[in-house]
Amino acid sequence: MSKRFTVLLLLLASTFAHSVRAADPPAVEEGVRLFRDGRLEEARVALAPAAEANPPNATAIFYLGRIALAREDAKDAQRRFEVAVALDEQSSTYHLWLGRAYGSQAQRAGKLSQIGLAKKTKAEFERAAELDPENLDAREDLIQYYLQAPGMMGGSVTRAKEQAAEIHKRDALRGTLAYASVAQDQKDFAGAERQYRSAVASFPDSLNARYALGSFFSRRERYDEAFAVFDSVLAARPDELTALYLIGRTGAISGQRLDRAEQAMKEFLASPARPNAPRPAGAHWRLGMIYEQQGRKDLAAEEYKKSLAIDPGFADAKKSLAKLK
Repeated sequence: MSKRFTVLLLLLASTFAHSVRAADPPAVEEGVRLFRDGRLEEARVALAPAAEANPPNATAIFYLGRIALAREDAKDAQRRFEVAVALDEQSSTYHLWLGRAYGSQAQRAGKLSQIGLAKKTKAEFERAAELDPENLDAREDLIQYYLQAPGMMGGSVTRAKEQAAEIHKRDALRGTLAYASVAQDQKDFAGAERQYRSAVASFPDSLNARYALGSFFSRRERYDEAFAVFDSVLAARPDELTALYLIGRTGAISGQRLDRAEQAMKEFLASPARPNAPRPAGAHWRLGMIYEQQGRKDLAAEEYKKSLAIDPGFADAKKSLAKLK
C-alpha cells in the first residue's frame, strides 16, 4: 500500500522475516537461497516441484508467492499465499504477505473491487499482528494502510500513530522511523526530518536510519543531501552494497552525478550477491536508466536485456526496453 521506494525498503527489512523450516528438503533450501540472491527464475524452477508435491511444501509455495509479487503478478502471488495460509493458518508471515498481495491489487483495481481488496488487506495485516505482536513488519504495513486508506475503508491517522507507538515500545529505532513516516504523510516535513535525524543521532551505527534519512532527502528531491548521506555510509563501510545501489538509484531518478551513479552501480553489480542487498535485476534496470540519460542508448538496451534475462517478468525493464525501440 506504499510508494515504490517505501516498498523497496520494506522488502529489504523483511528479507529474513521467514526462515526455512528445519524439515524443508534441500531443494527448497536451495530455492530460498536463489531467491535471496535475486535469481528469481532459477528459484522458481527449484521450488516448483516441492510446491506441487503431495502434500505441498508450504515454504516453497510461500516463496513462489514472493517471486510472483516481485514480478508484479499480484494475482498469482495471492493464490500462492492463500495456499500457504491454508497450510499454516498460524503463520503471521504468511498472513502479512497475503495482505501485501491484496494491497498490490487494490492499487490498480477499479473502485468497486478496490473496496473489497482493501478490506482483505487490512484484515490480513491485522491478523498478522494479532498472531505475532512482535511482527513489526506487519505493524509498519498497518501504518501505511491506515495512512493511505480513506476513512470508509478503515483509514485513520490516529490508528497509524497507535501502531507507531506499539513499534516504539518494542524497537526504538523502528518506532522513530514509523513516527517519521506518519509525519511525512501529514506533510509535516520538518517534523519528519527531525525524526529521521533523531534516528541517525540516537543510532549512529544503524544503516537503516541513514538509509531512511537519505531516502527522505531523495523523495523531497534534495538530491545533494541524499548523495551525501549514502556517501557517508560508504566512507565508513566501503563494502556496503545497498549504499552503492542507492547512489546509483539516486542518479538514475535525478539525472544528476551520472558518472558517479554509473560507477556505483557497476561496482554493486560486480560484487558477490548478498542476501540483504537489492536484487540484480533492478540494478541492471537502473544502470540502463543512467546510460539512457547519458545518451548511450545501446548500452541502456543491453542493461535492460540483462535485467530481463535475470527476471523475464520484470515489467519496468520491459517498458524501458520497449521505449528504446
